Amino acid sequence: MKTSSNLNSAVSTLKAHFNDRAYLRVPNPDRMDEGHEAYKKGFELRFVMDKRKDLTSVRKALADAGFRVAKAFEKNSKFVQPLYGREQVERCLKLMGETKRLKQAMREKGL
Repeated sequence: MKTSSNLNSAVSTLKAHFNDRAYLRVPNPDRMDEGHEAYKKGFELRFVMDKRKDLTSVRKALADAGFRVAKAFEKNSKFVQPLYGREQVERCLKLMGETKRLKQAMREKGL
């Protein structure tokens, strides 16, 4: 059972890493016809970290907050923890108090 203390701690961890170096990817409606192999078209929130221990911390925080934890990967000597799917991205941003960023990104893409 998840306690509110665990959730608060998880949200604090996620927010710290979000503010540090994370970015949001939203679909581009102009490219939707290119197909899955040519264009990855879903909503995605990426947490980017320098250290493996930070990656472990973010993965634990996502799990504690009830998110599906996707496979992390390395990119440009950094660790990246993605969060996939519109519902998960929206819920995570809402927990962190960052819904304006999603609305802004969606407006920019014409969604």
